[in-house]
Amino acid sequence: LFAATVLVDWLAVSICEWLDLSAFYGNQPFHVFGSPLWFSFCDATGGFVLGAALAVFVPHLRGARRLWLLLLPSFTYAATLGSTTAPVSLALNSGWSTPLVWLGGAATMALCMVAIHVIAQMPQARGGATA
Repeated sequence: LFAATVLVDWLAVSICEWLDLSAFYGNQPFHVFGSPLWFSFCDATGGFVLGAALAVFVPHLRGARRLWLLLLPSFTYAATLGSTTAPVSLALNSGWSTPLVWLGGAATMALCMVAIHVIAQMPQARGGATA
């Protein structure tokens, strides 16, 4: 499911780039064809982090307190991108060599996969069924 989400996101962002609706600056790692693959890993991870947060918070919010859920997507997406993009952001803004920038991109994708692995363990950790 995660791989499919990455692929769909990559295609959507790539189409926007091909149509000159958006662009990425600098020597982006994993930007071989379409949009940089590391960015789609982060976007996809953000959706899964939101889903995990909803699974945790929704059962505890009743009535007007559910309005807090309106803020949850912004906070989870910002937290996900802020944490997982640290390696590639540092590399892109450092003047490092191309191999080190690509290593930063790989580290960003690895952080995303760690987050997904942890989220995949949540049902078991909470005593629920696993998929």
